[in-house]
Amino acid sequence: MATVPPPDSDPRRHLVAAVLAAVIIAVLYHAWAFESWSGLRTGIDHNQEFFQDLTGPYLSQAAAFERGEGWQPGYLYPPTLALALQPLLGLSPLWISWVWVMVLALATIGLWRVGWGWLRPRSPGSAFAYTLLCGLSFPWLHDMHWGQVSTLVWAITLGSLLAWVQQRHALARVGLSLAIAIKIFPLWFLLALGLAGDRKGVLWVLGLSTLWLLGLPAIALGFESTLQFYAEWWQELGARGPKRYFSGEFWGPRMTQFLPAVLSRTWGGAQGAWLVFAWVVPLSLLAAVLLTAYRRLRTRQWARALILFASAMPLWVSPSWIHYFVWMPWALCVAWKAIPGLAPKVWIGLGMVGISTPLFHAVGGYPEYGVGGWPAWAALALPLAEWFSKDRPSRAQS
Repeated sequence: MATVPPPDSDPRRHLVAAVLAAVIIAVLYHAWAFESWSGLRTGIDHNQEFFQDLTGPYLSQAAAFERGEGWQPGYLYPPTLALALQPLLGLSPLWISWVWVMVLALATIGLWRVGWGWLRPRSPGSAFAYTLLCGLSFPWLHDMHWGQVSTLVWAITLGSLLAWVQQRHALARVGLSLAIAIKIFPLWFLLALGLAGDRKGVLWVLGLSTLWLLGLPAIALGFESTLQFYAEWWQELGARGPKRYFSGEFWGPRMTQFLPAVLSRTWGGAQGAWLVFAWVVPLSLLAAVLLTAYRRLRTRQWARALILFASAMPLWVSPSWIHYFVWMPWALCVAWKAIPGLAPKVWIGLGMVGISTPLFHAVGGYPEYGVGGWPAWAALALPLAEWFSKDRPSRAQS
């Protein structure tokens, strides 16, 4: 005779309980560590108020477009983002903040849900650990503090890559192109698609990205104004980039997690041969990471390959701000389950510590955490876990 399982044997109930327990612990930790709302507002970075990227460069550029003006200093994004934010200009500052809170909350839920979609096998224990790592992720807190869009961009990017792995090509192409239209750096993952042999996908994403980046602004602003915006935008990016690659000025903001800059700070400033060394080491690591990722792609280990592509970003993206690393809870938890062996688990565990708010406080908070390059070092734990794994792919396998 069949027996009816007791109500508490519902696995979904256990998963929900695990997630709620992790959220409560994360909330309680932040309440204890920052002590007050004022402490949270002023203790994360040098700025003293929330959402200063939203109320500063984002809405300033949106308002400039509405007035018929061009590129505004400090805005280093495609025009698509500013155009999308124009409806907020008619709201009061209070309502703008509330709308943005809702946007960030939805982006956070989306990023958590997409990351959960990658995890196999699933259990209440993995739900608890993954949610706690997300809730105690300092890059996520940094993104919320500034009112940035990294959580949104990475939610769309990881969701698109998951759709690509699942052969839902239309969703993957549209999603990845939209992420590129908000911030350019998801373009990096087209290299993964190309190395995996999906040339059609690459062309589709490039075509759709061109539509969002050029077509929509041309309709809203006019073709000449769009070209003028990009000319001024590119001039500003150029002033921050190649002309200073071998100048001490290049290392720029002390909070960037761009690995050459982190290395420079580690030994007190790169000069002469040290400056060259600060480039050679990250570029050599980048080549090694890409080779390992390529071999994972050839053996259809999609998650591990894409994690390596994400981990390579601080090796070439400058500046790499702390909030760029909101992808790491996804990568660390997936890698923990996917990479066999004790040594990889040690590296991954160190990476989990490296991105945590408890470590932020343990090393002295702001600015010590960012100056020390902790997110960059945590990201490097992922390729190190691969290189110490028991199933390193051989040249013959790839």
